[in-house]
Amino acid sequence: MGDSMEPRIKDGEFVVAAPNHAVTNGDEVLVKSKDGRVMIKILGFARGRLHQLPVGQPEARIVKIPNGDIEKLDFIEAIVKASAWVPD
Repeated sequence: MGDSMEPRIKDGEFVVAAPNHAVTNGDEVLVKSKDGRVMIKILGFARGRLHQLPVGQPEARIVKIPNGDIEKLDFIEAIVKASAWVPD
C-alpha cells in the first residue's frame, strides 16, 4: 500500500516471490529481517552485510542489514497488476 515503491511497483499491485530461486546482486528481492521488517529491494552484498537499494525511489537511502539479522530473502519472480487478482 502507498507509493514508496513507485514507479516500479504501484499501489494495489503485488509481487510473486520464489523462495527456492537463487538470488544474485541486482535482483529484486523480498527481505524479512529478524526484527519483523518486510521490504522489497534491489539486492547487493558487501562485506558481510546485505545492501538494499530502493526499488522505486532512487533518492531514498540504502538500507544495510548484517547478514545475521536476515530471516528471509526471496527472489521476486513477478509484479502483478491489481486487476489480475480475483478473490475466490
